[in-house]
Amino acid sequence: MKDLELSQGDLYNIDIEFEGRDGLITGNVGGMETKIKGNIISFLVGTVNFETYKEDEYKITIKFKDKQDVIKLQLLN
Repeated sequence: MKDLELSQGDLYNIDIEFEGRDGLITGNVGGMETKIKGNIISFLVGTVNFETYKEDEYKITIKFKDKQDVIKLQLLN
């Protein structure tokens, strides 16, 4: 998906799952506050945890059409 140029309308084809310590958040990027710059999409998920700790780990699943990517965020020592 790195070389793909997306339009505002394409955002409705992107679904996300954001999993953290306090649960799972799902949504459609087209319904979120977004910014597009080239092939970079910034989107606002909202509040995920009541409190955040450096040991927290997150898993983000991004689904676009028939493709899926998973990103894991965690502290590395």
